[in-house]
Amino acid sequence: MRVRLLTTEGSPTLDSAISEINKLGIEAKVVYAEKHPNPKTSFNISISNICKEIDDVLYFFEDDVEIRENEHLIDALRQLPDDWEICYLGANLVGPIEKYSENLYRTFGCWTTHAVIFNNPKAICDGYTDTSRMFDDWLKENVHPRGNSYVIAPMIAWQKPHQSPLWEHYADYREIFDNSANKLI
Repeated sequence: MRVRLLTTEGSPTLDSAISEINKLGIEAKVVYAEKHPNPKTSFNISISNICKEIDDVLYFFEDDVEIRENEHLIDALRQLPDDWEICYLGANLVGPIEKYSENLYRTFGCWTTHAVIFNNPKAICDGYTDTSRMFDDWLKENVHPRGNSYVIAPMIAWQKPHQSPLWEHYADYREIFDNSANKLI
């Protein structure tokens, strides 16, 4: 198992993210985003580089992660099938979902990579070559349709409201995450 926390130089949310991830009883290696004039491309290149280095389980977090109720994490992970590819600790659900087990729903379309576990990310991301395209859009269209992507229920991770260098504005996704969490009830 590898744990990576993606952040930017001087991020005001880095210390908070480390504290949040520690709630799960794990410690993350901090990785600084690749420099690029376009913040979105910087993010995409960074996550692609991380994924393409790792061929076992990767716990990936962004520096705006907020961990909430998580006592069921281990139970949920035990419920994953052998052929799982992605397990979201929280997500913006934009496609169909299907109840899989007590603590898992299969997702056929979601966004956000603020708190996600990849099973062999090197293989999953093999076809991701156009880093001008948002990584989570690529996952939604190329990986989720295979039916091996899951979201933990109840959701464990939200994104904290923050000034987003990626989107270059103040980002507050609480309502989006609350609505997604309600779909898993």
